[in-house]
Amino acid sequence: MLQSNESILVFDLETTGPDPQRDEIVQFGYCIIESGQVSPGVDIMIKPEKSISDGASRVHGITYEDVKDCQTFKEVSSEIQAVVGACDGLCGFNSLCFDWPILKRQLKSMSGDSVVNLTPELPVIDVMKLYHKRAGGGDLQSALRVYCNRDLPDAHKASIDSFATAEIFNKMVHLYNFKSIDEIIKDQMERPSDWIDDDGKIVWRDGEAVIPFGKHSGKSLKTLCRHDRGYLNWMLSGSFPQKTKEIIHLALKGHFPNQGVSHA
Repeated sequence: MLQSNESILVFDLETTGPDPQRDEIVQFGYCIIESGQVSPGVDIMIKPEKSISDGASRVHGITYEDVKDCQTFKEVSSEIQAVVGACDGLCGFNSLCFDWPILKRQLKSMSGDSVVNLTPELPVIDVMKLYHKRAGGGDLQSALRVYCNRDLPDAHKASIDSFATAEIFNKMVHLYNFKSIDEIIKDQMERPSDWIDDDGKIVWRDGEAVIPFGKHSGKSLKTLCRHDRGYLNWMLSGSFPQKTKEIIHLALKGHFPNQGVSHA
C-alpha cells in the first residue's frame, strides 16, 4: 500500500475532439484514492467554446445540446483547481499524452482570471504506461479485465472511466508492491528494452516493429502498410506521442525501424 498520507486524484476527460493542443473539455470526471479507498465518482459537465466534433460525440455520446446550459470552463476552473491542488498526485489512463496536457492548458489559460496558480510539479501517474510496460498493452477495458476481471459498462463516461482506472491502479499497487508515488513515477519512466517509441505503442517482436495493442495487436508495421494503411493514418490523427507518429509516418513512406539502429 502507498504511504497512508498520500492522496491521488484519478481523473478522466471527455473532450470536443482528439487534439490535446486544441480541443476542450466537455466532461471532467474524477475520484480520489486515500489509504487505498476510492471515493465515489464525480462528473462536472462543461460548455465548451468550440463545437464538439461528430467523431467525439460518437465516442462519448455528448452533444452540444447536452452541455449548452452548463457552466463554461472559466466558471468551473476554480472548483477543478481546488480538487487538483488538494491531492499529492494525479492519475489517469493515457493521462500524460492526452488528459493532463488538455487540463493543464485550460487551467493555465485561466491564470489571469483569479484562478489559483497551477502546480505543474504535481506528479502524474499514467496507468496506461504501467499497463503497457507490465502486461503488453491495450485499452482501459482490456486493462480492467486483466487486473480486475470485469468489463467496463458505460465506457467513455468520465467518472466511470476514472473509477475503473482507480481500481486498476489499486490492483497494481498491491501486485507490484509500490510504496510511494515517487516510486511509481520512477517505474513508469523506465523504458523497456523492446520499446521502439517512448510509450510502448511500437515494439520489437522477432526483429519486426509491431503494434502491441488494439484490433491489430501483434501485427507488424510492414503488414499494416500493405493491408490497412487507414489504421496507421488513424494513429497519425489521434493523441499518440509524437515519436510514435514519426515512426509511423516514415513507415508509410516505406522506411521501417531497424533493430540495430537507435530510434531514441
